Amino acid sequence: MDFRIASTQEFGRLAEDWVMGAADTLAPDPLARVIADSRLPRGPLTSGAPCGPAFAEWGFVSRVRRIGGARERRTARVLDAMSAGWVAKSVYDGAEGLAMAMYALDSEGYPDELLIRAEAEMLPDSPSWARAWIEGPEAVLFDPASRTRWLRFMHGFAAGVDPSFGQISYAYGDEDTTALETLAGPPWTIASEAISASRDVLRGYDWLTICPAELTERLGGAAALRATNAFAQVEPLRGGGTWLLATENYEDYRAERVEAVWRALAPVLVKGTPRQEVSAKSEVPFRLVFRDAAEA
Repeated sequence: MDFRIASTQEFGRLAEDWVMGAADTLAPDPLARVIADSRLPRGPLTSGAPCGPAFAEWGFVSRVRRIGGARERRTARVLDAMSAGWVAKSVYDGAEGLAMAMYALDSEGYPDELLIRAEAEMLPDSPSWARAWIEGPEAVLFDPASRTRWLRFMHGFAAGVDPSFGQISYAYGDEDTTALETLAGPPWTIASEAISASRDVLRGYDWLTICPAELTERLGGAAALRATNAFAQVEPLRGGGTWLLATENYEDYRAERVEAVWRALAPVLVKGTPRQEVSAKSEVPFRLVFRDAAEA
């Protein structure tokens, strides 16, 4: 999710809501086990050392402060009962990035399977903009109860920030580009520039897409989007923007629905023809229509 911020203090409040809210709401059982496990080392992270006993669950929180331009200072602590207080203090003390993650440890006590990771950061090159994201196993979206928790969490946060873009999608590498931005080039998308321009052009589309108010208006408003029959849910968000859920069940988002969403959003989408030959080599699917949105 991308959104504008008025100050570092506002970012800190929102980042804490996002990161610690994700732990509390989306992974309450692993969080409880991590906090209760007395076998886990506590305090600052120790580089190179095992994080805990074999096959335990373990987590950390970290914060970033920037020191003169692009330089940054990152500090991190093991996730425990004291971490929430440390995070709360840090986000009101000039932090420009915040992260939380939980893992299942391997047989030697090092992080293995990701349970959940949530991050928020101010953009170094555009400090009035912020982005927030959560990574987790796709399986949570196939379970109705888990899916509902994820959607409610996303919806609640989005309603308070007037988002310029948001989606639930696969992760495509480390560049923070959407599926469409990853394949529709040249010119290639620079994520920070795409975020700054996200009220002028829609960065992509997927099972869940959050469209900013400016682009919703260009599409004719919520009523016009409902009339396309491309979405199971079309809901104006309290703070601005429109919540667009393609299908009630995640597993029902297949090729026919992908095309319907593409057609509904094409007038405001990033232009360019996605390169299908590149997508064929990917380990994760690109749920796209492989035509230029200008043709819709």
